[in-house]
Amino acid sequence: MKLICCPHQTVKACTSCIVKVKAHEDLNEKYKAKITFISKEEWIKDLKTLVENCQSDNDQSMSDSDDEEDQDGEDSEGEMAKEKLTAVYGEEGPSKSYDELLNIKLEMLNSPKKTISAESVKELSKNINQYIRSDMDEETKSYWPLVKSVTVYLPRSQNLLDNVVLIDFPGTGDTNKDRNEMWKRYLNKCTSVWIVSEITRAESDQNASKILRSVLKHIAGGGQCENITIICTKTDIVGIESDDVGNEHHGESSENSENDRKREKILKKNKKVKTNLTRSCEDTAKKMLGNEVTDHKDFIKVFTVSSEQFRNKRNPFLSEEETEFPGLEKHLLEFYVNQIKKDVENYVTEVSGITSFLNVPQKNAKQEAVINTVFTELSGFLNKDLQKVEDFFVKYSDKLQVELNKGVKTAAKQCLQNAENILKPKNKKDYRGYHKTVKALVRNDGIYRTKKGEIHDLNNKLASPLYKSVDMIIISTFRMQQATRNTIKGALNSLQINVFAECDKHQNKIAPLRLVFIKSQLKGVVASLEKGIIDGKKRLYNSLDLSIQKELSPVYIAASSITGPKFLMRVQTMFTERLDKLKNQMFQNAQKEMLLELTKLKGYVINTVEHEMEQHLKLALSQFPEGLDLPDFQEELKKVKIICDDLELRLFYQKP
Repeated sequence: MKLICCPHQTVKACTSCIVKVKAHEDLNEKYKAKITFISKEEWIKDLKTLVENCQSDNDQSMSDSDDEEDQDGEDSEGEMAKEKLTAVYGEEGPSKSYDELLNIKLEMLNSPKKTISAESVKELSKNINQYIRSDMDEETKSYWPLVKSVTVYLPRSQNLLDNVVLIDFPGTGDTNKDRNEMWKRYLNKCTSVWIVSEITRAESDQNASKILRSVLKHIAGGGQCENITIICTKTDIVGIESDDVGNEHHGESSENSENDRKREKILKKNKKVKTNLTRSCEDTAKKMLGNEVTDHKDFIKVFTVSSEQFRNKRNPFLSEEETEFPGLEKHLLEFYVNQIKKDVENYVTEVSGITSFLNVPQKNAKQEAVINTVFTELSGFLNKDLQKVEDFFVKYSDKLQVELNKGVKTAAKQCLQNAENILKPKNKKDYRGYHKTVKALVRNDGIYRTKKGEIHDLNNKLASPLYKSVDMIIISTFRMQQATRNTIKGALNSLQINVFAECDKHQNKIAPLRLVFIKSQLKGVVASLEKGIIDGKKRLYNSLDLSIQKELSPVYIAASSITGPKFLMRVQTMFTERLDKLKNQMFQNAQKEMLLELTKLKGYVINTVEHEMEQHLKLALSQFPEGLDLPDFQEELKKVKIICDDLELRLFYQKP
């Protein structure tokens, strides 16, 4: 994969939309990009907000603030609006009225997608720049504000592994609700998140810190991330510009050359940064997720890389290994292998079951009385053991309710203060321009990610005491990487182990290959439940935010239409009155929604196992039709047995 495929810049984030990079499925394909645009209706809605944010708002500045200093540039919403209008409509865009801009036809809004093909990565990069870069010169029109996402397809190679999708997230926020929702949705799907920062500011990079916390929050809420990798770039710059003259030694040998001194300083700095960042990130992760999640190997990995030295073949002062690119590549490969191992095991399990069933000896095919007895016994055992899984959910629900009760009381007590922390934060010296942030917040149902990447989420802030009370119990129970007795995965693994053992007890009654089929199907059902459980966890976790958002929806709608002076004060009053009236019932309703989602998840798990295994048992123990003549699959059976042994699947294991 060539380095110039995606844009890179040293001053500010330049990728403006989600960019996915993946290998072609077709071996003969070269370079291609598929661009997905926002809808015409979405842009019309956005356009009105952008025009309003561009207009002068001196009369709407917070008159109750005496400070004249705009402390942290809350007018970034206005800046973002100007950037978007300039990009799409040219330099005159920000000065035009809403009606004037509405009358300008934009061809890309007539078609939801666009495909660009190229013969080289350089040509592709050049052709997609205007759709993904926010740093184009003012004379060049660019359409990144209209783009929802871009998928880049590259020729298959060893550097871009099959089934691995690299996603480049915008480093900044957006007023577009759909693009912000997509940001959250894709982040939740990532199994590994890489945070890239220049080494000169890696330890103090606030954006990187915000991204880390955002990732950790998504992990708690159902995200599938299993590893966070911090990549510190441009390590070759450190220690080169100025040397410590006081440490120079006259008459140094040739081995103590200028390059040796550079190398020594760089490696020393890299080691220090890596140690400090690892410790800092691990501490943050443990505070948010607990020791049980973060203690597993390689949850946090830090790499200090130099692409300049990696590509320097003539006179490098760092070895290829010291640039850490080989280590980073190995890290990706190991992660890839761990991910596909599950898919391979599931596939082999399925094939083993089918192959075993096709090899049931014909002489054992008719055992009507015995088969009926075995069906009754296995079905009864499965239902009895499935009750243990249901009991696990009931006990977990009781624990969750106890913690939610505590959270409801705290949330009701703190809600007015928590709302004020978002709508009128006390750490500001000046509220001029902040009304734009609040406007964006109410127009997006209570959540807004600013141009700087800062997240303002009123719903989540109000629900924060509830989340604080349940975070650890949810995280520990839904750990899909570990099968302990306190996890859902552990409860399902126990079910699987017990049923396997019960099957082995019947191996002398019926053809063992029938039992292999039953084992394989149960293993497949349990494996297929994992995605549904993760999705269920996301719905359960997000139910608190969504419930509160629903309760406050009338205020969001009403507040979004307010204009004129004292906007911020009027919005604050509206929320204060609504929260004061509903605070007790609102949080109790949120609690009920979370418990309801857990009940739904329990039903999904129990019903899926019960229904599907009943069908599989019937098939496994069914009578073969008269005259059925199946092909010989003995060789295939021998092969899958060997593969199962290599993968330690124990499907063909029989007790002596």
